[in-house]
Amino acid sequence: MSTVDVCSSAEGYTDVMEVRDPQALEEIYAFRARVWQEVGGLAANAFPAGGWRDAYDHGGRHWIVRDGRGRLVAAARLTFHATLEEVPEAEEYLRYGLRLPGPIAAPARVVVCPAAQGAGLGRRLLEAQDQAAWEAGTQRAVRQASPAMVRLLLPRGWRILGPATVDPRFPGVPFQVAVLDRAVARRAVG
Repeated sequence: MSTVDVCSSAEGYTDVMEVRDPQALEEIYAFRARVWQEVGGLAANAFPAGGWRDAYDHGGRHWIVRDGRGRLVAAARLTFHATLEEVPEAEEYLRYGLRLPGPIAAPARVVVCPAAQGAGLGRRLLEAQDQAAWEAGTQRAVRQASPAMVRLLLPRGWRILGPATVDPRFPGVPFQVAVLDRAVARRAVG
């Protein structure tokens, strides 16, 4: 069954919900791989186990959106780090000469199934990530962004530093390195 079949919904969507239970997290890991495989730009052997997680997932905060039938249609993650050197793929930010005092938020893994794209779910997940980051007291955030994500980030005050190193799992996706300062975000969104 394709992701479109799993994700299509005429019943609407739930509010963004934060999840912590292991079963929901496993569902997120499998969901990421399914969606990334469907949207393309992916190496054939990128996710041979049918799911994807990294060392930062365990300590991260996770949000999901479900359709009216309870099926997962969107997910996102946020981690916090004392220094830029501790952020996932820190070398991408350091090679641009970025020096940020901590704590630093690292929002990532915003994934929306193709059939639910255009419904504002990505924006809702970005809002959940931003709110959690600011409530935790972080003043800065970093992330890598696909072209579709860049279009959502720019109006929110994110600054694009330039291209990220090609990720061998996603050889066809030109990810960009992005940084956000809370003061800039307030002016952009507020």
